[in-house]
Amino acid sequence: HVDDVHMAIWRGAYELRGMEMRQLDSPSREPLFESRNVEISVLWSALLRGQVVARYRVYQPQINFVAGHGGQKAQTGKGANWIEVIKKLSFLRIDRFETFDGTVHYSDPESDPPVNIALTRVDAVVTNLDNSEKQPKERVAHLELHALAVDQAQVAVDLQLDPFADKPDFQL
Repeated sequence: HVDDVHMAIWRGAYELRGMEMRQLDSPSREPLFESRNVEISVLWSALLRGQVVARYRVYQPQINFVAGHGGQKAQTGKGANWIEVIKKLSFLRIDRFETFDGTVHYSDPESDPPVNIALTRVDAVVTNLDNSEKQPKERVAHLELHALAVDQAQVAVDLQLDPFADKPDFQL
C-alpha cells in the first residue's frame, strides 16, 4: 500500500509516501515493512553519460519480524524473492540505498517470557548495489550500518557482498 506518490520532474525524483507491505498470512497486525517516505531519484551525472541510475532514500523504515505459534506462519518475509521486489519498485539501476532513523523489530509474544527486542535509530548506506543483469560479475556491494540495540548498545556493521550471486559470498 502507498498513501501518495509525489513526482518532482525537475529533479528526476518520485516519492512514495506512507508505504506499507503486509504479509497476508501473518500472526501480527504490524506490517512486515513500512516507511514514512521512500524517495527514488535519478542521478543527473549518470544520465548525461547515457546511463539511467537511481538513488534510494528511505525515511523511518520499520521492519517487523514476528514468531508464529499454534499453526500460524511466522512473519519473516521468507519465501519472497526480495531482489525481484526491489526490481519491480525501480526499473532503474540502483547506485545507492540509504535508510534514516529505521527500526528492525522482533517479537514472540507467545514465548515464556515474551520476547520483544529491536534495533533502533538504524542508519544504513548500501553502495555499489546494482540491479542490472548486464553488469560485470565482479561487483561487490558495501553496507555500512549504525544502530542502537535495546535502545542503548551501539551497533556498527561493515559488510561487503554480492547480493545477486547464486550462492552469496560476503565479508562481515
